[in-house]
Amino acid sequence: MPMLLRWQTELLSVNAVKLPAVQQLVTNTTEIAASSGPLRPRGRAIAGAGQQEREEILKALQSQERNLTPLVNEVRQTLLAGSQMSTSSTRR
Repeated sequence: MPMLLRWQTELLSVNAVKLPAVQQLVTNTTEIAASSGPLRPRGRAIAGAGQQEREEILKALQSQERNLTPLVNEVRQTLLAGSQMSTSSTRR
């Protein structure tokens, strides 16, 4: 029985490889792999440019941080004062 099962599995594999859909899948996969080769260097260049832009943005934010921190504190105080005014006006 195990031998028969093994033969049936082998026959199924052989027949599956001969199916047009499977052959087309293999062909398409090979073509995609071949055509993506020239795109790899461009993809790396784009990824490198994105990394450089992120670093520049972080540097710009860090340089502006000392200017933005007092502004954030002022906005926070203004919102707190507005909240306190709203609370006091609703109590009356």
